[in-house]
Amino acid sequence: MSEDTARVAEAALDPARLDALCALWQGARREIWITLQGGSMAPTFLPGARLRLQCGRQDIAVGDVIAYCLGGVLVVHRVIAVTPGPAGTRQFSCLGDGNVFPDPPVSEAAVAGVVVGAERAVPWRQILYALRHPRRHCRHAMRVLTGRTRTTFAK
Repeated sequence: MSEDTARVAEAALDPARLDALCALWQGARREIWITLQGGSMAPTFLPGARLRLQCGRQDIAVGDVIAYCLGGVLVVHRVIAVTPGPAGTRQFSCLGDGNVFPDPPVSEAAVAGVVVGAERAVPWRQILYALRHPRRHCRHAMRVLTGRTRTTFAK
């Protein structure tokens, strides 16, 4: 387990520590790897996928997948709208690819980074996830079983 991964695991227990860690990443302008845990970005990213975040980016646009802090949790969702915020900042409307309803607006300060790369989840995790959600992911389950999966990015 890398040092950053260990810090995220510890920080997940404490919202204040996670916020501080996100602020540190933003200021460092470095790339980090995280492991996705939820299914809200399916079928683009399934649980267990490793995502590479580029921290501190200012050129976030509609279609980018961002990671941001929300209530002590690091959320990874796609930007669907960018609007002006208070004092010349921007706010982002985000939506998980597998979700129906958008998230509350996200301030620029809450964004930890932009997803710039990904490694697929272990195949057995993909198969289990796809089979648990047959209606939503029937086509994806067949792609996984036949080995024809791919990770796509908007842009």
